[in-house]
Amino acid sequence: MKKIIFIALVFFTTGLNAQFKRPFFNTISVENGLPEGVVRTSLQDKLGYLWFGTQNGLVRYDGYTTKLYPLPDEDGKPLSTSSLDNIFEDKHGTLWVSVGNKGHYYIYDRQQDVFKKPASDNTAMNPLTTSGSTKFIYDKKNDIGWGINFDRTTGSWTLELLDLQHGTIEVFNAQKKGRYLIPAGKTVADIMIDSSGNTWLATDSLLSIYDKESRSFKPFFLLPAGMNKIFFNYITQDPVNKDMLWISTYLLDSSVDLNKAKIIQLNIKTKDYKTYDHIPSNPYSVAGTCTEVYIDPLKRMFFYTDHGISMYNRENEKFTNYLITVPGMPTNAILPINSIAADKTGNLWIGGNFNGLFFLNTTTAFTTYYNYTDEAGSLPDFKNGINKLFFDRAGVLWVSMPFSGIAWLDPKRSFFNPLKMIAPVNDANKKSSTIANYIQGIYNDSTFFVAADKNIFTWNHKNNDFKNITPLKSNQTITFGNTITDNEGLIWMASFGAGLFCYNPISKATKNYRNDPKDSSSIGYNYTSQIKEDNNGILWIGTNGNGLNSFNKKTGKFTRYPFIMNNGSTKANNVLDDGVVHSLLCSKDGNIWIGTNLGSLNRFDTKTGKFTCYMDSKNGFQCIISLFEDSRNRLWAGSYLSGLFLVNKDSGFLKHFTEKDGLSSNDIRAITEDKKGNIWLATSHGLSKLNADNDQIINYTTINGLPVVQTEGIFKSSDGLFYVSFKNGVIPFDPDNIAENKIPPGVVIESVKYHVANNTANNMDTVLFTEGRQQIELKYNENKISFQYVALHFSNASLNQYAYQLEGYDKDWIPAGTQRSVTYTNLSPGAYTFKVKAANSDGVWNESGTRFTFTILPPWWRTWWAYTLYALIFLGALRIFSKWRERKLRSEKEKLEIKVEERTNSLKTTLENLQSTQSQLIQSEKMASLGELTAGIAHEIQNPLNFINNFSEVNKELLTEMKEEIEK
Repeated sequence: MKKIIFIALVFFTTGLNAQFKRPFFNTISVENGLPEGVVRTSLQDKLGYLWFGTQNGLVRYDGYTTKLYPLPDEDGKPLSTSSLDNIFEDKHGTLWVSVGNKGHYYIYDRQQDVFKKPASDNTAMNPLTTSGSTKFIYDKKNDIGWGINFDRTTGSWTLELLDLQHGTIEVFNAQKKGRYLIPAGKTVADIMIDSSGNTWLATDSLLSIYDKESRSFKPFFLLPAGMNKIFFNYITQDPVNKDMLWISTYLLDSSVDLNKAKIIQLNIKTKDYKTYDHIPSNPYSVAGTCTEVYIDPLKRMFFYTDHGISMYNRENEKFTNYLITVPGMPTNAILPINSIAADKTGNLWIGGNFNGLFFLNTTTAFTTYYNYTDEAGSLPDFKNGINKLFFDRAGVLWVSMPFSGIAWLDPKRSFFNPLKMIAPVNDANKKSSTIANYIQGIYNDSTFFVAADKNIFTWNHKNNDFKNITPLKSNQTITFGNTITDNEGLIWMASFGAGLFCYNPISKATKNYRNDPKDSSSIGYNYTSQIKEDNNGILWIGTNGNGLNSFNKKTGKFTRYPFIMNNGSTKANNVLDDGVVHSLLCSKDGNIWIGTNLGSLNRFDTKTGKFTCYMDSKNGFQCIISLFEDSRNRLWAGSYLSGLFLVNKDSGFLKHFTEKDGLSSNDIRAITEDKKGNIWLATSHGLSKLNADNDQIINYTTINGLPVVQTEGIFKSSDGLFYVSFKNGVIPFDPDNIAENKIPPGVVIESVKYHVANNTANNMDTVLFTEGRQQIELKYNENKISFQYVALHFSNASLNQYAYQLEGYDKDWIPAGTQRSVTYTNLSPGAYTFKVKAANSDGVWNESGTRFTFTILPPWWRTWWAYTLYALIFLGALRIFSKWRERKLRSEKEKLEIKVEERTNSLKTTLENLQSTQSQLIQSEKMASLGELTAGIAHEIQNPLNFINNFSEVNKELLTEMKEEIEK
């Protein structure tokens, strides 16, 4: 294994709070996505994608995969080779790339997801003929770009002005005339745009400024005659005093003492200047010949020198130097630094043309050089050094290495740095190692008890020192378990088959306590599993078959307690509910809590001597293998298969947490608490952190940083550091220092796919890229729609979480986990809005997310014009029917009138007949009445007067009626 070299201070003396012991990098190379190993230029665009321009192609990275974008030649065919010079994004969000070996610019058409030549490329914007830009800057305010180019065929320098708005390129050089002349500028060194929008150009020993009115460069400042062999190098504006420019220089004549190269501080208002020289005898002068200047987020200025980094102090105008020594290079060798990147707190990462990566923390004043091996997470063997370092918008560090690809720093995997232990077998001098070593307890803040191959050791992880404390004879082989140190400093060791051992580290004396069938005050069983000491100095021992025992060190006597052998379903009454003890806890109130195998959680009241069983097999509250009492006196119980329980000490569990609630596993092997009150769990699938106030769970597994799958336990030192044990080692870390990334991801709906639902004849999807589109309209049968989306956050992108909702279809948000696409089928016509939001790997959500609106049009027979046509047809049919009905009714009327007339005539005849018959009937009735009257008269003959009167009346009526009849 190669060495790690520490430049200023030994790294481990800074503790775990300083920086990662060994950074873990994920590398993107030719083997997994790059077309070529040299990344010459890179950019993160407005959406959050990362673009890498290599010597042979352009790729886009979304955190999951790389996508290659071919660039067309004059005939529209992909370029056979394309060496990318620059990538930049203009103020309109258009992405531009330049290809140096072909001399072309290309723009990105987001809606087609392809790169094209600008529309005016073949007219006013002529293809470039140079070998590519050595430097390119974009002036966002004026929407122009400046490129410094060197033509290798002619050996001449040119400066090119790219006017994006008008699609033109203007070329400036020392051979031109008029406004395109670069005054006194055979060598174009640097170009810069200051905060006021002024463009500054350094050529040879002249500083010029671009005059926007004449559109030409005007001389501004010339080095005095005494500096005639000094040439300008780089220009930087002071981040605090905007009137100051800093200009680095170099010596044209290599025979001249390099120490004479200067840094010039120029006041652009007064043109007064001041120089800063490297003085070997002055430790506060700049460290050497300076090239570029880096300004960190704290507005500190760091000067690249050929021997390290020099930080300028404004208060005293002195420099603080951080010299760098590279293994294998002479101490006075030139150190070409290429790039510096700083995080928000001002920690620097430094790379250059040397095999190494440096970290500089100016607060604690140390620098660390990392030289990596072929282990997982190591940077490749970057013999050609580092050409670029940068942080993306989420704070992830990227390292570009010529011929080796580009890598990003994984902070979680860097944070969990395992310490592997190789315990010797039998003899500390032997180099052979055991098959498996397990931490059995913590001795002090730096030393653990380790059980290994029938031996027990103390292991000081700081110096990797092992001491065999196995209390056995040479011919004995016993497996040891839980080991503790009591309040007297004695070491107690559980064993599987040999009872209990007590080791005195001072006298080296050992005492073994074994079961004596004839002595009831001896330990109840030789297979012991757990040892705890209470506040009174009483030892409590859990056995693997005899339940709970206690040991009084003063009397040397053991006490055994009643138990039953459970079958997993019996709730015990005032006895321990199983003979196999997996966990023990001596609580602050003096009670003893016992977790058993086929039983559950038990409480033993040391005052009353009574057991209480809390078994609840229906809810899985059984087989308790871990117990913990937190700072708020809350009791936590971890089960073997059923997750975590928060226990009410009087009645049973209050809350139950399982994998469904977010735990990494239902197998809870150890429980502890950090300084903030978070509950930490060691499981068979990693670590889980529970915020008991809001029940939020964060998992740490091999996916997001943990170097091992299965954790065995968590041990906490007096200063709050955690030591997570696993097979053959521990993972030390301070839980308070786990930096969760608080920056939410950018969310992009990349594309929409749709095709005719249930169409088996044409199974091809139509792909639509959504960038720049507000909404789309689809046909009624284009109602099978898929959305592809991505969260652009590169810190463990595989753990980014998603949720989506289709307004007009879904009532609520749909959790999607890590799924990055969704399909809807047979959508009805209507207006819809698809929304998606995402969270980074630390669970920080971008709640606003993004959205896309679309409308599914109804079929033609359900459109408004179809319904209008239907109405017109209906009205026409109704009119025709009305006319037909009218004619029919008229005909029916005529027929009816004829029938009425015929019927009327018939009725008249019938009426006449009836009237005649009626008259006859009336006459007959009258005659009958006359007969009756005559009979009456005869009967009443005795009264002639009445007869005569009646007869007279009747005759008058008859005469009247006869007259009426005659008139009729």
